Amino acid sequence: MNRMNGDAGALLNGRAKRVKAKPARRGSRKATKYARGLAVGVGSVGVGVLGLSVVHCTESIELLTGSHWALAGLLAVGIDAGMVASELAEVASHGTRSQLKVRPWALAYTVAAVLLSVLLNAYAFGLHAQDGMIWAAWLLGAVIPGLVYALGRVSGHLWLSADEGV
Repeated sequence: MNRMNGDAGALLNGRAKRVKAKPARRGSRKATKYARGLAVGVGSVGVGVLGLSVVHCTESIELLTGSHWALAGLLAVGIDAGMVASELAEVASHGTRSQLKVRPWALAYTVAAVLLSVLLNAYAFGLHAQDGMIWAAWLLGAVIPGLVYALGRVSGHLWLSADEGV
């Protein structure tokens, strides 16, 4: 590429000469397929943990607000699935022109959703714990949103790495 004007030609004795650019080196199809399969597997585990979190957040919202279970469930999905969606949007926008616009909003939503989900999951887990084990239930409930977040990030990065060549 000509550094001066950005075209695919190079100046040679005052004349433009076409230079064939080398394609970017990519991983094999097998490696790409493997990375995508692994991303789907990790994402599937994340969806399972997300489902657990949504159920516990729904229960907590129901009890704390007196909302109908369907309304509490919609809010729980908005919190937990929104967290996953915003973190994946941040991962997908990395290196694009929209990164500077997407990242602050995605990060703010993700942080708020993780904190809210931590509180709601810990509360729900604590409700069903045996005496003397409430602290362990709260701790376990608090860890769940972090697991969902981490699995979503890993899955998103694996999927995108398949495009770059593993």
